[in-house]
Amino acid sequence: MKRYSYAALIEAICSKQSINGILEDNSVKLKIQNYSPMVCLAIHDGHQIRPELLEYIALDESERLYEEDPLTSSFIQSFPIQFIACDSRFEYDLNRTPENAIYEEAWGTKVWKKNLPDHERDISLTKHARIVEIIKALVRTIRDEFGYCLVFDIHSYNYKRINKPTPIFNIGTYFIDEHRWKIPLKYLTESLSTFHTKNISLDKIVSTNDVFQGKGYISEQLNSYCSRILSIPLEIKKVYMDENTGQLHPLIYKAVKKHLKKSLLEVGDYFERQCTKQRNVRPLLNPGSENDAVTKRVDKELFRLARTIEVLNYVNPINHLHEKKHFFSRKFSVNPDFTYRHLKINPFEFRESLYRLPIDDVEDLTLRHIYQDIVDSYATKIDLLVTLGTEKFLYNSLRHFGEPDISDIRTAQFIMYAPALDVEAFTPITLSPDEVMHQFQAELDYYNIEGKVEFTTKILANALVDNAKRTVLINSNATFSASEVEALIHHEIGIHLLTTKNAEIQPLQFLRLGLPGNTHTQEGLAILSEYLSGHFPLQRLRIIALRVLAVRELIKGREFKQTFQYLIDAFGIEPDQAFNIVARVYRGGGFTKDFLYLRGFKDALRHYERNQFRNLLIGKTSFNYLSDINELIERKILNPPKYFPRILDTPAPLHPIMAYLVRSIR
Repeated sequence: MKRYSYAALIEAICSKQSINGILEDNSVKLKIQNYSPMVCLAIHDGHQIRPELLEYIALDESERLYEEDPLTSSFIQSFPIQFIACDSRFEYDLNRTPENAIYEEAWGTKVWKKNLPDHERDISLTKHARIVEIIKALVRTIRDEFGYCLVFDIHSYNYKRINKPTPIFNIGTYFIDEHRWKIPLKYLTESLSTFHTKNISLDKIVSTNDVFQGKGYISEQLNSYCSRILSIPLEIKKVYMDENTGQLHPLIYKAVKKHLKKSLLEVGDYFERQCTKQRNVRPLLNPGSENDAVTKRVDKELFRLARTIEVLNYVNPINHLHEKKHFFSRKFSVNPDFTYRHLKINPFEFRESLYRLPIDDVEDLTLRHIYQDIVDSYATKIDLLVTLGTEKFLYNSLRHFGEPDISDIRTAQFIMYAPALDVEAFTPITLSPDEVMHQFQAELDYYNIEGKVEFTTKILANALVDNAKRTVLINSNATFSASEVEALIHHEIGIHLLTTKNAEIQPLQFLRLGLPGNTHTQEGLAILSEYLSGHFPLQRLRIIALRVLAVRELIKGREFKQTFQYLIDAFGIEPDQAFNIVARVYRGGGFTKDFLYLRGFKDALRHYERNQFRNLLIGKTSFNYLSDINELIERKILNPPKYFPRILDTPAPLHPIMAYLVRSIR
């Protein structure tokens, strides 16, 4: 971090230089990665006191920290212009006039044990004056460049001493022309009001001029300085920490940071589009930094640790065929006794290595949250694998994949009771193994993908992609019609393999591992690809629905043989098909993943119809992270997807009754 004199910092700002530095007296940190119409201030984040003042001050560190605004600098970390005051407000308060900037008494407590010498006061007040001038120079430069400047002045407040309900977010408008800036203030209020998290009261989320009115000196100076500068003081209730002890509440802290970033971005985007003279030319978030060594190190190490943790490699029974024969020979009267591969890693060491990664040092807020969520997801995944074949496996499967809700069950039942379609268009013509392999290989060649196609007896699915080996595995015990092969091609290669290819061209590798919820998204997109290909008969939709109902029976506590018989009796399916469906669900001790195919299909349809589909193909993504992915692509941290399934551009004509059914379940 570069050190600047006062004059050098002013000059760097006025000449619009990139800045990542600190004032030579250590009073201010300023980061300007690129100039944008939006400035973020954290003027009460500082805690330091000049050593010369320690003999005079009456307050200890904990007393000072209580009235300061700790962590407010972290709330603005993702933005390209970050102004952070490092000195404690108890040395001088930037939000008070120079005459009142040095407290004698604060909140009923004497600040100084003895009178401050005049020369010490002068030093502090000189710092106060210089910092205000730096802020003015900064907003003046922004105003001159863009025509307008939006400033977010971020604070926090103690609430336990206030004897009334208080808001999570308090907007102060005392010095703001509310008529002129009505719409940006409305955007901010509406966006902040959507905040939600667990374990705290949300009776009052956002208010204007409630506990504070925004009467601070900085707001007065900026809002009166120029009519084209809007400075919004925003107070955040200290729900993210224990205000008395300073103990952080990590989950609430994360939720507040994430929501605040979203809200400031929405207002900043509106402000840029409506007010600035240069529109859509500067990102409101930091662009990707090629020099972010911490991010690259975390990304590389996380990928190294987690790339071999593929659940399906372990959860597929190694004695599947033997147990199937035994089950049929005993007239469906005994439950299969599946066995599995041994886990090849030490789960304790794996978890320990995950949580040792310095993710909190990743500066970019979006990436930090993504890496934190991936680590948590892999910790749950390893719990799943450790309990493979035990009664605890179902519990961990529910933790990792979830369970079908009433909407999933009703959708599955609707599909199962739908009248049969005219199936002439799907008349099976069984292909030879060589023909199946040839068609898969031809599809790889079409996309110019170097990959292999192999037959195997080690999988329950008819086909799947081994991403690590770039290999399409085909179940050698399955038979395929031409239509089924086409559907599998669009499912396995058109989605699973192409998203792997897109992930491999990214500068960061986390999309090769997968975001939390990527199973739901990947399988949903893959089923959608089958549907758009025209090779999606009611028979296939019914199988997906039956998986949901089988998961429901599993969670109810039904045995394998009971669920098997239920599918045959209730829906008249063949025993061979019933076994395959139930085995997929009961493997490992209860694998609930299969209900996600139907839910994912419904969600993928919605995204496709809203034209919010393509960036989901960038890798092993998740519907829940689409806004983050879009943001990272826009900021050029990630590359746009390069490979797209050919069916997107030329979807096949759909059977009208199938189209009706799909519209109904949507």
